[in-house]
Amino acid sequence: HFEDCEGGDRLSYNLSFNQDRLISALAQTKKKMITIIVSGNAVAMPWLNNVTTLVQSWYLGSEAGHALADILSGDVCPSGKTIFTYAEKLEDYPAHKYGLYAYPGVEPDKLPASYQYGNEEQPKSADLLKNIKTKPDVIGANNSSKNMRTHFGKGNEIEVYAEDILVGYRYFETIPGAAEKVVYPFGYGLSYSTFKYSNLKVNDSGVSFTIENTSDVDGKEIAQLYIGKRTSSIYRPLKELKGFAKVDIKAHEKVDITLPFDEYTFRFFNVNKNEWDIEQGAYQIYVGGSSESTPLETSYIKDGSEVNKIEGIDSYYNGEVSNVSDEEFAKLLGRELPKDDIKPSKKYRPDVT
Repeated sequence: HFEDCEGGDRLSYNLSFNQDRLISALAQTKKKMITIIVSGNAVAMPWLNNVTTLVQSWYLGSEAGHALADILSGDVCPSGKTIFTYAEKLEDYPAHKYGLYAYPGVEPDKLPASYQYGNEEQPKSADLLKNIKTKPDVIGANNSSKNMRTHFGKGNEIEVYAEDILVGYRYFETIPGAAEKVVYPFGYGLSYSTFKYSNLKVNDSGVSFTIENTSDVDGKEIAQLYIGKRTSSIYRPLKELKGFAKVDIKAHEKVDITLPFDEYTFRFFNVNKNEWDIEQGAYQIYVGGSSESTPLETSYIKDGSEVNKIEGIDSYYNGEVSNVSDEEFAKLLGRELPKDDIKPSKKYRPDVT
């Protein structure tokens, strides 16, 4: 099936088999209701404002019932965090702003001269997948395929990653207005405990700070370190995750935490030099419990190289990621894009990992 499995793409961002209708109908009873989502991915939640409690359980295996019972009964304090951003709709994610050229991909001879569509209406990715069986001439389809599992069957489709590094929280945190489409941010999670961050310090080795458990319940918190650079010659997200630590904190206790810097913390790939580099100057240091909630912030001066700004990528600098042209993408990439006659060195099938 194509609902939530390996080797195939979901056909919809919504829950399958009328589960949205079921949850909405149950919520209309106005009774307190705990909704548990068992999935491996984010889903649309049109009923969210009408349910009392929401639990994302992921796939817990054969002991899922016992684990959930321990959490819901209070025997265990939850401490999990989201591993990606939950957006309202599939179209809110950056890749889906480029039509099917970004997902699920097209055959080389169908690449557009530019990724700016203008007023031309592009078919939606979900519609493409649904039509594969009945319309085998749709871009990317295998004419001989009778199995949806080979819907990209020719094996030579090209996907354009024009959103570059603006994936997930790096997109939603950076592009103006994008955060309004976020239901739950990256790194977010509730607990029976509550935590307070304080006393942020930074030196050449890393950052240190204090977390206090302000509740009556022993708990665990996942502290996250993000770094950004407001004045930069390169194209950057507002912030990027650079470290994290899960700590056990007893009720009303304080714990001092250190997150070290390493050789990856400040570096970026300089396409002009074709090597990893560090841009000199002031960096912003953010610490908190999710990408959206970083109550601790300070600045840090880092030695490095003077970096030349990449010219001619205004759509990126202006946050207009849906207007990126192939010329701009090539400049940011540091090399020419694949030609129409490109041939893959190896064929892959989506049902083989």
